[in-house]
Amino acid sequence: MMTASKTARSALLKRWLRGSAVAVTLAAAGMLMFGTTTLKADCGIPAKHLMGSVFKPSAFITMAPEEHRDSDRDHASFVGLWHVKLLIGGDPNNLLFQSLVQYHPDGLEAESADQSSITPANYCMGVWKNVAPNTVEIYHVAWLFDNGTPVGYAVIKQRNTLSSDKNSYSGTFEFIQYQYDTDTNGNITGAEQVADFGGTTVGHRVDFHHPFSLY
Repeated sequence: MMTASKTARSALLKRWLRGSAVAVTLAAAGMLMFGTTTLKADCGIPAKHLMGSVFKPSAFITMAPEEHRDSDRDHASFVGLWHVKLLIGGDPNNLLFQSLVQYHPDGLEAESADQSSITPANYCMGVWKNVAPNTVEIYHVAWLFDNGTPVGYAVIKQRNTLSSDKNSYSGTFEFIQYQYDTDTNGNITGAEQVADFGGTTVGHRVDFHHPFSLY
């Protein structure tokens, strides 16, 4: 009887130990996934450089850059689409051209102008940066054509400031025009500056809350 009792207790102890081992393994896995254990990638780089020192599933909900969140669609910056006019000398009756301009959060700027003399596709690009609160500068480059033939390029510099409601902006621009030099065979050998003038800019935000309007 004593031998049978010891055998039963031994079998029960083994089952308990196996269950405990499983529990410990699951607990360790849980600490790795949801606890405060510092993780390392296979290459030996601490995972905190990849996703932070603590893995938190809920963090994936809020890890998007601030400017990309829907909650930030209160127009706190220049990022977005704009309808813009460039007025020579600030005269509202002397329009250089108007365009649809998009400010990307990475500092790139894309523009579709209504002037076929700028490009056949009416498309050109630039870069922008913050220079003061609610104020940016743009450095923009556009190819110039004459009936589809490349004749030069233009550099357009702007300094724009947001309105208080963040839905419009105004500023100044400088338009510097360069014309190609060519040899007797028509090959481009360089470019010389042929014009430099300025004026003012007026921009209005275009989005679901502010539909596009030409005038």
